[in-house]
Amino acid sequence: MNKKYTSKLEDVQYYFHKAQTVNGAKARCAFVFVHGLRDHAGTHTFFFEQLNREGCHILSFDLLGHGYSAGERCAIDDYKHHVVVVWHCIIRALREHIPQGIPVVIMGYSYGFSLVVHALHELIEKHASVERIIHKRVAFVIGLSPAFKVGHTASPIVHFLAPVLAFLSRHIRNIPLMSMQADKITDDENILKLIETDPQVFRGRISVQTARNVHIAGLTALRLLPTIKLPFLLIFGSEDFVQPLTKEEIAECKDIQVRMVPGGKHNIFDGNNLYAGRTLESIMRAVEQYC
Repeated sequence: MNKKYTSKLEDVQYYFHKAQTVNGAKARCAFVFVHGLRDHAGTHTFFFEQLNREGCHILSFDLLGHGYSAGERCAIDDYKHHVVVVWHCIIRALREHIPQGIPVVIMGYSYGFSLVVHALHELIEKHASVERIIHKRVAFVIGLSPAFKVGHTASPIVHFLAPVLAFLSRHIRNIPLMSMQADKITDDENILKLIETDPQVFRGRISVQTARNVHIAGLTALRLLPTIKLPFLLIFGSEDFVQPLTKEEIAECKDIQVRMVPGGKHNIFDGNNLYAGRTLESIMRAVEQYC
């Protein structure tokens, strides 16, 4: 990576990854990236390097309770605390890090995209001066595997169960891996306890309350999506445990594109693989269109 500046403000760790350009050329755009639950900005270094090589700046940060930011690890008592951090990050990006004249792209992954929607809604609806700046400088918004809807059940912890099906199948012999349905095991208190406490699951730190907050954040963000008058690009993996949006659900959104990555699971953008390549291609195509 060409250059990375780090700083810490109000217990939040920030990173600024400078674009790689030739002969002092201006960056194509600048991304503000919000990671997902149980992640941190440092887990996406390879992806950031790819965007840097495409001539894009990146401002990323660790959510509270993640990475080098303060807070209890991956514990969410109220997702609205994270929303405040995200809108502070957006404002900081526009005021301090991203020069005038460079288009800004807001990008969130999974739970992080729910936070992006909430933060933009708050800034646009309640702060007229900031709303004008956002509509002037933000070119479009990207959702990578946005966790609006999870599986085929309303259970608040379904999307946390999907990554641990293999783990549970190794510990509960009478439940075959392929036939285990998340909505059928959420009522089993012993399994919930296993998920919450076993050190091999979610790095030993997650609770049903956290799962419930993340689920509510996604459902609420889906309802707020039409209120944000910006172009959107939503990218889903066809084999993900989150569901893509239907035409009816996005009918009220004026400018929205939905892309499917065939065979892609939840992480469709990290690593040197076919799914990451297709995701990057979709992102850069949108950069060409909107920036």
